[in-house]
Amino acid sequence: MCRLFAYHGSAAGALRRSLVDCENALRVQSREHPDGWGVAYYADGHPCPRVVRGVDPAFRDDAFTALCGQVASRTVVAHVRKATVGEVHERNSHPFHHGRWTFAHNGTVEGWHRVREEVERGIGDGLRGILKGETDSERVFLLVLTELRRAGVDLDRPGDSLPAAATVGACARLSESLRDVSRRAGSPTPTSLNFVLTDGRVLLAHRLGRDLHYRVESGGAASASGAGCGTSTGTAGVMLASERPCPKEKWREVPERGVLLVDARLKVRLHRYAAVGIAA
Repeated sequence: MCRLFAYHGSAAGALRRSLVDCENALRVQSREHPDGWGVAYYADGHPCPRVVRGVDPAFRDDAFTALCGQVASRTVVAHVRKATVGEVHERNSHPFHHGRWTFAHNGTVEGWHRVREEVERGIGDGLRGILKGETDSERVFLLVLTELRRAGVDLDRPGDSLPAAATVGACARLSESLRDVSRRAGSPTPTSLNFVLTDGRVLLAHRLGRDLHYRVESGGAASASGAGCGTSTGTAGVMLASERPCPKEKWREVPERGVLLVDARLKVRLHRYAAVGIAA
Protein backbone atom coordinates (compact mmCIF):
# COMPACT_ATOMS: atom_id res chain seq x y z
CA MET A 1 0.00 0.00 0.00
CA CYS A 2 0.99 3.62 -0.48
CA ARG A 3 -0.24 7.15 0.10
CA LEU A 4 -0.81 9.81 -2.54
CA PHE A 5 -1.52 13.52 -2.75
CA ALA A 6 -2.43 15.72 -5.72
CA TYR A 7 -3.15 19.39 -6.30
CA HIS A 8 -4.63 21.09 -9.37
CA GLY A 9 -5.30 24.83 -9.16
CA SER A 10 -5.70 28.15 -10.88
CA ALA A 11 -2.43 29.51 -9.50
CA ALA A 12 0.85 27.97 -8.45
CA GLY A 13 0.31 26.56 -5.01
CA ALA A 14 2.94 26.37 -2.28
CA LEU A 15 2.24 22.94 -0.81
CA ARG A 16 4.79 22.58 1.97
CA ARG A 17 2.01 22.66 4.58
CA SER A 18 0.20 19.62 3.16
CA LEU A 19 3.35 17.73 2.27
CA VAL A 20 5.59 18.54 5.24
CA ASP A 21 4.16 20.68 8.05
CA CYS A 22 0.60 19.49 8.82
CA GLU A 23 0.05 17.03 11.65
CA ASN A 24 -0.68 14.28 9.10
CA ALA A 25 1.33 15.64 6.17
CA LEU A 26 2.61 13.20 3.55
CA ARG A 27 6.01 13.34 5.25
CA VAL A 28 4.40 12.10 8.49
CA GLN A 29 2.51 9.36 6.63
CA SER A 30 5.83 8.11 5.28
CA ARG A 31 6.66 6.70 8.70
CA GLU A 32 4.29 3.86 7.84
CA HIS A 33 5.08 4.07 4.12
CA PRO A 34 8.87 4.32 4.13
CA ASP A 35 9.92 2.65 0.87
CA GLY A 36 10.57 5.66 -1.33
CA TRP A 37 8.88 8.86 -2.42
CA GLY A 38 8.28 10.97 -5.49
CA VAL A 39 7.03 14.40 -6.49
CA ALA A 40 5.92 15.39 -10.01
CA TYR A 41 5.07 18.96 -10.98
CA TYR A 42 4.44 21.00 -14.09
CA ALA A 43 6.56 24.10 -14.62
CA ASP A 44 5.15 27.00 -16.63
CA GLY A 45 5.74 26.54 -20.34
CA HIS A 46 6.71 22.88 -20.05
CA PRO A 47 4.11 20.36 -21.25
CA CYS A 48 5.81 17.39 -19.57
CA PRO A 49 6.25 16.96 -15.82
CA ARG A 50 9.40 17.25 -13.84
CA VAL A 51 9.68 14.18 -11.60
CA VAL A 52 11.96 13.82 -8.58
CA ARG A 53 12.15 10.52 -6.68
CA GLY A 54 13.97 9.12 -3.69
CA VAL A 55 14.30 5.70 -2.07
CA ASP A 56 14.82 6.75 1.54
CA PRO A 57 11.82 7.35 3.81
CA ALA A 58 10.49 10.84 3.15
CA PHE A 59 10.40 11.67 6.88
CA ARG A 60 14.17 11.41 7.11
CA ASP A 61 15.14 12.55 3.61
CA ASP A 62 16.17 16.21 3.52
CA ALA A 63 15.77 16.21 -0.26
CA PHE A 64 12.02 15.59 0.11
CA THR A 65 11.60 18.41 2.63
CA ALA A 66 13.70 20.82 0.56
CA LEU A 67 11.84 20.03 -2.67
CA CYS A 68 8.42 20.45 -1.04
CA GLY A 69 9.51 23.82 0.30
CA GLN A 70 10.51 25.00 -3.16
CA VAL A 71 7.87 23.63 -5.51
CA ALA A 72 5.09 26.01 -6.47
CA SER A 73 3.04 24.71 -9.37
CA ARG A 74 -0.53 24.63 -10.66
CA THR A 75 -0.37 20.84 -10.72
CA VAL A 76 1.55 18.60 -8.31
CA VAL A 77 1.39 14.85 -7.63
CA ALA A 78 3.24 13.41 -4.63
CA HIS A 79 3.52 9.87 -3.30
CA VAL A 80 5.08 7.81 -0.52
CA ARG A 81 5.44 4.08 -1.03
CA LYS A 82 5.02 0.97 1.08
CA ALA A 83 6.44 -1.77 -1.12
CA THR A 84 4.22 -4.77 -1.79
CA VAL A 85 5.41 -5.59 -5.32
CA GLY A 86 8.93 -4.83 -6.52
CA GLU A 87 12.10 -3.94 -4.65
CA VAL A 88 12.79 -0.57 -3.05
CA HIS A 89 14.35 1.22 -6.02
CA GLU A 90 13.92 4.55 -7.75
CA ARG A 91 12.43 2.87 -10.82
CA ASN A 92 9.60 1.54 -8.63
CA SER A 93 8.86 4.85 -6.90
CA HIS A 94 5.78 6.77 -7.95
CA PRO A 95 4.72 9.00 -9.64
CA PHE A 96 5.18 7.32 -13.00
CA HIS A 97 5.05 9.39 -16.16
CA HIS A 98 4.83 8.97 -19.91
CA GLY A 99 4.93 11.99 -22.18
CA ARG A 100 2.64 14.60 -20.66
CA TRP A 101 0.90 12.18 -18.30
CA THR A 102 1.67 11.61 -14.61
CA PHE A 103 0.19 8.80 -12.51
CA ALA A 104 0.22 7.67 -8.86
CA HIS A 105 -1.49 4.60 -7.41
CA ASN A 106 -2.67 3.56 -3.96
CA GLY A 107 -3.71 -0.07 -4.00
CA THR A 108 -2.72 -3.60 -5.00
CA VAL A 109 -3.53 -5.96 -7.85
CA GLU A 110 -4.15 -9.02 -5.71
CA GLY A 111 -2.54 -12.35 -6.61
CA TRP A 112 0.03 -10.39 -8.60
CA HIS A 113 2.56 -13.14 -9.25
CA ARG A 114 -0.20 -15.34 -10.64
CA VAL A 115 -1.82 -12.66 -12.81
CA ARG A 116 1.13 -10.55 -13.95
CA GLU A 117 1.42 -12.05 -17.44
CA GLU A 118 -2.30 -11.75 -18.10
CA VAL A 119 -2.32 -8.14 -16.92
CA GLU A 120 0.65 -7.26 -19.10
CA ARG A 121 -1.07 -8.73 -22.16
CA GLY A 122 -3.78 -6.12 -21.72
CA ILE A 123 -1.37 -3.22 -22.17
CA GLY A 124 -1.42 -1.62 -25.61
CA ASP A 125 1.43 -2.62 -27.94
CA GLY A 126 2.75 0.93 -28.11
CA LEU A 127 3.04 1.14 -24.33
CA ARG A 128 4.28 -2.27 -23.22
CA GLY A 129 7.85 -1.53 -24.27
CA ILE A 130 8.26 1.43 -21.94
CA LEU A 131 8.00 -0.60 -18.71
CA LYS A 132 10.96 0.12 -16.44
CA GLY A 133 10.16 -1.43 -13.05
CA GLU A 134 8.51 -4.46 -11.51
CA THR A 135 5.44 -2.97 -9.81
CA ASP A 136 1.81 -3.70 -10.45
CA SER A 137 1.25 0.07 -10.20
CA GLU A 138 3.34 0.92 -13.26
CA ARG A 139 1.37 -1.64 -15.24
CA VAL A 140 -1.92 -0.21 -13.97
CA PHE A 141 -0.75 3.19 -15.25
CA LEU A 142 -0.22 1.81 -18.75
CA LEU A 143 -3.54 -0.06 -18.58
CA VAL A 144 -5.31 3.21 -17.72
CA LEU A 145 -3.75 4.87 -20.78
CA THR A 146 -4.65 1.83 -22.88
CA GLU A 147 -8.30 1.82 -21.77
CA LEU A 148 -8.68 5.56 -22.30
CA ARG A 149 -7.33 5.24 -25.83
CA ARG A 150 -9.63 2.29 -26.54
CA ALA A 151 -12.51 4.48 -25.34
CA GLY A 152 -11.59 7.10 -27.93
CA VAL A 153 -9.89 9.60 -25.61
CA ASP A 154 -7.15 11.49 -27.45
CA LEU A 155 -4.20 11.48 -25.05
CA ASP A 156 -1.74 13.04 -27.47
CA ARG A 157 -3.33 16.46 -27.93
CA PRO A 158 -3.72 18.92 -25.05
CA GLY A 159 -7.36 19.49 -24.23
CA ASP A 160 -9.44 21.41 -21.70
CA SER A 161 -11.32 18.39 -20.38
CA LEU A 162 -11.64 14.61 -20.45
CA PRO A 163 -14.89 13.30 -21.97
CA ALA A 164 -16.92 12.11 -19.01
CA ALA A 165 -18.76 9.12 -20.47
CA ALA A 166 -15.68 7.66 -22.17
CA THR A 167 -13.43 8.25 -19.17
CA VAL A 168 -15.83 6.84 -16.58
CA GLY A 169 -16.53 3.86 -18.86
CA ALA A 170 -12.81 3.16 -19.22
CA CYS A 171 -12.35 3.26 -15.43
CA ALA A 172 -15.31 0.94 -14.90
CA ARG A 173 -14.07 -1.60 -17.42
CA LEU A 174 -10.54 -1.54 -16.04
CA SER A 175 -11.61 -1.97 -12.43
CA GLU A 176 -13.95 -4.84 -13.27
CA SER A 177 -11.32 -6.48 -15.47
CA LEU A 178 -8.59 -6.35 -12.83
CA ARG A 179 -10.89 -7.60 -10.09
CA ASP A 180 -12.04 -10.43 -12.33
CA VAL A 181 -8.44 -11.44 -13.13
CA SER A 182 -7.59 -11.62 -9.42
CA ARG A 183 -10.80 -13.52 -8.64
CA ARG A 184 -10.12 -16.14 -11.29
CA ALA A 185 -6.59 -16.56 -9.92
CA GLY A 186 -8.08 -17.51 -6.57
CA SER A 187 -7.33 -14.34 -4.62
CA PRO A 188 -9.67 -13.98 -1.63
CA THR A 189 -9.03 -10.21 -1.45
CA PRO A 190 -10.44 -7.81 -4.07
CA THR A 191 -8.01 -5.71 -6.08
CA SER A 192 -7.87 -2.06 -4.95
CA LEU A 193 -7.46 0.72 -7.48
CA ASN A 194 -7.13 4.27 -6.19
CA PHE A 195 -5.22 6.49 -8.58
CA VAL A 196 -4.70 10.00 -9.92
CA LEU A 197 -3.81 10.82 -13.53
CA THR A 198 -2.99 14.28 -14.89
CA ASP A 199 -1.34 16.03 -17.81
CA GLY A 200 -1.09 19.34 -15.96
CA ARG A 201 -4.26 20.67 -17.59
CA VAL A 202 -6.85 18.11 -16.55
CA LEU A 203 -6.97 15.68 -13.65
CA LEU A 204 -8.66 12.32 -13.15
CA ALA A 205 -9.03 10.59 -9.79
CA HIS A 206 -10.51 7.12 -9.25
CA ARG A 207 -11.44 5.30 -6.05
CA LEU A 208 -11.84 1.55 -5.60
CA GLY A 209 -11.10 -0.30 -2.38
CA ARG A 210 -9.16 2.40 -0.50
CA ASP A 211 -10.03 5.75 1.08
CA LEU A 212 -9.72 8.82 -1.13
CA HIS A 213 -10.54 12.37 -0.01
CA TYR A 214 -10.85 15.65 -1.86
CA ARG A 215 -10.98 19.31 -0.90
CA VAL A 216 -12.28 22.12 -3.11
CA GLU A 217 -10.74 25.51 -2.44
CA SER A 218 -13.21 28.12 -3.59
CA GLY A 219 -12.59 31.36 -5.40
CA GLY A 220 -16.36 31.94 -5.16
CA ALA A 221 -19.42 29.86 -4.53
CA ALA A 222 -18.64 26.17 -4.89
CA SER A 223 -20.38 22.90 -4.27
CA ALA A 224 -19.67 19.28 -5.09
CA SER A 225 -21.87 16.30 -4.45
CA GLY A 226 -20.58 13.17 -2.75
CA ALA A 227 -23.21 11.02 -4.47
CA GLY A 228 -24.29 10.76 -8.05
CA CYS A 229 -22.72 13.53 -10.12
CA GLY A 230 -21.75 16.99 -8.91
CA THR A 231 -20.09 20.08 -10.35
CA SER A 232 -18.44 23.14 -8.83
CA THR A 233 -17.77 26.62 -10.13
CA GLY A 234 -15.64 29.46 -8.81
CA THR A 235 -12.93 26.98 -7.85
CA ALA A 236 -9.41 28.08 -6.97
CA GLY A 237 -7.98 24.60 -6.55
CA VAL A 238 -8.66 20.95 -5.81
CA MET A 239 -6.66 18.68 -3.51
CA LEU A 240 -6.82 14.88 -3.33
CA ALA A 241 -5.32 12.70 -0.64
CA SER A 242 -5.38 9.12 0.59
CA GLU A 243 -5.33 10.56 4.11
CA ARG A 244 -6.30 14.11 5.01
CA PRO A 245 -3.04 15.95 5.76
CA CYS A 246 -4.79 18.54 7.94
CA PRO A 247 -7.70 16.67 9.57
CA LYS A 248 -9.26 19.85 10.99
CA GLU A 249 -9.90 21.15 7.47
CA LYS A 250 -13.06 20.22 5.62
CA TRP A 251 -12.48 17.30 3.25
CA ARG A 252 -15.02 15.13 1.44
CA GLU A 253 -14.80 11.51 0.36
CA VAL A 254 -14.68 10.42 -3.24
CA PRO A 255 -17.34 7.68 -3.21
CA GLU A 256 -16.45 4.04 -3.82
CA ARG A 257 -16.40 3.42 -7.59
CA GLY A 258 -16.16 7.18 -7.94
CA VAL A 259 -14.45 9.11 -10.75
CA LEU A 260 -13.58 12.74 -10.12
CA LEU A 261 -12.73 14.88 -13.16
CA VAL A 262 -11.22 18.36 -12.99
CA ASP A 263 -10.87 20.30 -16.23
CA ALA A 264 -8.53 23.11 -17.25
CA ARG A 265 -11.01 25.69 -15.92
CA LEU A 266 -11.20 23.79 -12.61
CA LYS A 267 -14.76 22.64 -13.11
CA VAL A 268 -15.20 19.58 -10.90
CA ARG A 269 -17.38 16.68 -12.02
CA LEU A 270 -17.98 13.72 -9.75
CA HIS A 271 -19.39 10.48 -11.19
CA ARG A 272 -20.10 7.01 -9.86
CA TYR A 273 -20.46 3.76 -11.73
CA ALA A 274 -22.11 0.52 -10.74
CA ALA A 275 -20.29 -2.81 -10.41
CA VAL A 276 -21.29 -3.59 -13.98
CA GLY A 277 -21.65 -0.65 -16.34
CA ILE A 278 -22.07 2.97 -15.36
CA ALA A 279 -24.61 4.47 -13.02
CA ALA A 280 -26.29 7.49 -14.59
